[in-house]
Amino acid sequence: MSTAAIILSFVLMGLSLDNWPDWAGWMVFEAIFASVFVLEIVVKCVVLGPGTYFCGSERWWNLLDVGLTLAAILDLFLNLIFQNSSRAKIILVLRGLRLARVARLAKLINMPLLQELANIVSGFLISVRSLFWVVVTLSVVVYVCALALRSLVQSFAHSDTGEKCGSGDDLDMSSADVPLGCPYEGQIHLIYGDEYCGDVSRCMFSIFRCMIGDCTSAGGRSLTMIFSNGFGLRFDILYAFSMVCVLFGLFNIITAIFVEATLNGLKETETQRKYAKAYETSYMTEQLAKLVVCVASQTQMMRSRKTIRGLNSDGSSDEDEPPAQGGEIYLSEEEFNHVIRSPEVRQLLDSLDVVVEPRPGVFDAFNAEEDGAVSMSEIVSGLMRLRGDLNKVDIVITQMALENLHKKQVALMSQMSALQDGHARVWQVVEKASETVAVGTRLSENIAKGVRRLSGELEIQESVTLK
Repeated sequence: MSTAAIILSFVLMGLSLDNWPDWAGWMVFEAIFASVFVLEIVVKCVVLGPGTYFCGSERWWNLLDVGLTLAAILDLFLNLIFQNSSRAKIILVLRGLRLARVARLAKLINMPLLQELANIVSGFLISVRSLFWVVVTLSVVVYVCALALRSLVQSFAHSDTGEKCGSGDDLDMSSADVPLGCPYEGQIHLIYGDEYCGDVSRCMFSIFRCMIGDCTSAGGRSLTMIFSNGFGLRFDILYAFSMVCVLFGLFNIITAIFVEATLNGLKETETQRKYAKAYETSYMTEQLAKLVVCVASQTQMMRSRKTIRGLNSDGSSDEDEPPAQGGEIYLSEEEFNHVIRSPEVRQLLDSLDVVVEPRPGVFDAFNAEEDGAVSMSEIVSGLMRLRGDLNKVDIVITQMALENLHKKQVALMSQMSALQDGHARVWQVVEKASETVAVGTRLSENIAKGVRRLSGELEIQESVTLK
């Protein structure tokens, strides 16, 4: 409502200046618009609270809104009081207050539909510093050229001839007649030189006009050709060299500086805006909730269409869907790519500063368990990892993580090698122990055999003795 009031107020201000400026109906419209602006401030103060409204993140916009609203109210009262006044100061004050309403259009910059307009205004404000140095540089160049041209004209001109000779546009180019008392007989270029380059300041303005393409006299005659015909090669060389340096050198450099400064400034502003949004917890929570709801609805609609198309004669569906576990939705690769292509989902991803293209391999970045389906929690977790632009610090972090992983892998390989060496040594010890045990076993068997043989022999001897 306030946006419509701003636009209508701006349009009706132009209509009231040209059509029935004394009509009382314009005052009625102004009173309605002022009431709308006051109502907007009151509603915002009630909803947000005075502290948030005047000291919050948008306090400067709100203070500007309050100031412009007060100016509109003051304009309305002054118009009612001094409606029939003819004093110049009062009229000037009223016009100034009326023009102050134009500043209210700055509020429209925050509208999403006018993002390009906001970029234009931001680009201009960003390039103000560059614009200042451009003005300084151009002034120096114009001053140097004016000194050279003024020196050339002064070497031929006489002093105090402006009133005697008059304007060169009053003379006939084909005739050599000059006014009485003018010393420039047949030298019309000197008359023009004295007129447009009589001092350094006039010469600077004339050169600036030539730089922007208006190198003519008040009567439409070409000053370039007049000076070229009069001064000859010296002017031609000076003019050609100056124009080449300015048009092909200085102007291109200025354009490049403006473009670079504006693009860098807009990029930095956009980055700051993205970071500011990234740290707004409530904003992120709201956008993620919208994304989950949108993905779920898109998936359900897609599955419903598949079910209707795939119903068999017995009423069963031949479509296989990822099963829901614990109330969580699982998406297949086809469903995931379809959802990512959805305009609603892409708009939410843009608001979250996430760039995801539905191309081969993207699904694997979200499928952590590699089971052919991705859950909603895996989608949200993966999207949070993809937020923001790729910076050098991200590459360095990834490189450091890979280096740490490589170091851990090398350490693990060395430990595995040490374990293998220890295992081999243990087997060698075991083999040696086995050989020792085998030797001991054979020795014990031999000893047992010897003992049994000795025992047999003793028994035989005892039996022989007894006999």
